Amino acid sequence: MPRVAENVARGLPEAMPGPDRDDVLTIVANGPSALRADTSGPTLAVNGALKLFKPTYWAGCDPQPFMATFVQPAPEGVTYYVASKCDASVFDALEGRDVRLWHVGDCHPEGVPTACSITLTAMSLFRLMGWRRFRTWGWDGCYMDGRDHAFGQPHKGQDVTIDVNGQAFQTTTTWACEAQDAVNQLSGADYEVEVMGGGMIGAILSAFKAAPQARRLEAAA
Repeated sequence: MPRVAENVARGLPEAMPGPDRDDVLTIVANGPSALRADTSGPTLAVNGALKLFKPTYWAGCDPQPFMATFVQPAPEGVTYYVASKCDASVFDALEGRDVRLWHVGDCHPEGVPTACSITLTAMSLFRLMGWRRFRTWGWDGCYMDGRDHAFGQPHKGQDVTIDVNGQAFQTTTTWACEAQDAVNQLSGADYEVEVMGGGMIGAILSAFKAAPQARRLEAAA
C-alpha cells in the first residue's frame, strides 16, 4: 500500500513490544458514557475522545482524512499512536508532537490483528506493548442520553433495536457488528477488559461471559 510506505518513510519511532504490566489502562472511546469517564491513572483516548480530556495516549487507525480533525488542536504532553495507513493530514496535524507509528494487519504483514473498530484494534496494540488490564468508557455501541457520541463524529448503519436479557438498546447495524467482533476477539484474549458506562457492548459481553457459567451450573444440577 503506497500510503503505508510513505508514512514509514517519515522515520517516526514505532510502537514496540513491552514487558507485561499490572496496572490498568483506561480506554476512552467516543460513545455517550465518555462524558462520565473516570480519567485518573494512565489513559488512552481514541478518535474524537481527544476532544473531551487530555489523555496519556491517543490512537487512531482509520484511513479517512476526517481523522485529522480529531487531533486539531493536538494537546502537548500526549503520545500519539498513529497507524501507518492513516491519511497524511493526520501526521501533518501532529507535527512537533510525540508521534509513534504502528501497523494494522490489513495493510502490513507485521501489523496487529484487524478489528472493526479502533477500540478493539487498540487493545491488541497496547497488549503488544505490555498492558494486560483495560477499563473502557464510551465503548457503548448504542444511543444513550439522547446522544450517538460524546463529541460529534460521523457514524454509519441502519438504526435497529437489540434486546439483551430484557434490556432494549437503540443501536445501528454497524455497532451491532462491532459488538459481535468484540465477543469474538475477547473470548480468546489473554487480557482483561472491564466495560463501564452501561451501554450495549458491555451488556452483550456480560451476557456472553455469564452463559458458560450458567451451562456449567445446569450440567451440575
